[in-house]
Amino acid sequence: MNAADNPQLQILFDASARDEHTLAFPVADEIFGFHAQQAVEKLYKALITAHGREHSFTHNLKKLHDELALLGESPPNLTLSLDELTEYAIEFRYESGKPFSAEERDALRASIAVLRAFVGERCDLLKQAKVQVRVP
Repeated sequence: MNAADNPQLQILFDASARDEHTLAFPVADEIFGFHAQQAVEKLYKALITAHGREHSFTHNLKKLHDELALLGESPPNLTLSLDELTEYAIEFRYESGKPFSAEERDALRASIAVLRAFVGERCDLLKQAKVQVRVP
């Protein structure tokens, strides 16, 4: 993803990458869940931003997913629902959350990587479409 002309988009994409990087370490479940949620939240917000729209100031992934649907975006179907991570940004942020098995952690890492690739591709395509519209 190349977002040199949109600093906010790049900030969101980079911040998501930092949260995603944290998932590689053996951290407590609530920390893992929080950073997984944050990575997804920032990717959703980046894609909304790429559409030239302002995203809601929310941690609710379902709400952000619905905003993407209104923009005609349909993030890839994954083996698990990322929207369920919302509780780690709100309910379990400061206390123990539901435990993640090693397989669930792997599935979440893989799902977030797929989402990151999708968002990067969509942002690039949206940028190209805007450039093509501006060129006479």
